[in-house]
Amino acid sequence: MEELALTIQGDALAAKQAWDEISASAAPVLAALCNGLIEASFTSEPSNWGVLRGNHVVQEAVLAKLQLDRQQLLDQLNSAVDKLSFWYDELKTLLFQVRQHCDAVAGLAKPEKLVARTCSVFDFEEIVDELVAQVGQDLACKRDMIADLQEISDDVDERFDATTRDSLLLYLSTWTERPTINPSRWLDVENVLVGEA
Repeated sequence: MEELALTIQGDALAAKQAWDEISASAAPVLAALCNGLIEASFTSEPSNWGVLRGNHVVQEAVLAKLQLDRQQLLDQLNSAVDKLSFWYDELKTLLFQVRQHCDAVAGLAKPEKLVARTCSVFDFEEIVDELVAQVGQDLACKRDMIADLQEISDDVDERFDATTRDSLLLYLSTWTERPTINPSRWLDVENVLVGEA
């Protein structure tokens, strides 16, 4: 079990660090996209153009530039989610390894063989299972937000209103706070493994 514990410990810690770094580095991108959507929403009102109201060449150039900027930001967010997806798959692999070990231990005379002094392998499996589910929920939230942001960006004139602005603020908060992930689950995994290693 010690060898498995060391492998799992390295994988779990790497996944947590990567998840934190990727999510944090994408947060300013999301903020820039939200600002870009708000900025683009002002272009639909002719009076907002001031002296440029009649200059359709400038208006078209501005609209094209804003759309390109938004799409580049969306591409960066999609790339971040692809990276998060890789780490989610790594956590699912870790859970599979723990389950394999539980299956092997279940056949022993002492099925409560400990992972660490305070945690059986079966308790540890439950902890990792909960963590994987929480990370999966965070990933699904991020994917859903990006899909909605893509739709808003594609049709900003029709989709943008006060409710949309409120949604953008909630998306920013959800992305940065990651409310579906209980930080104590990461700590539980780390504490059990540190106790074993």
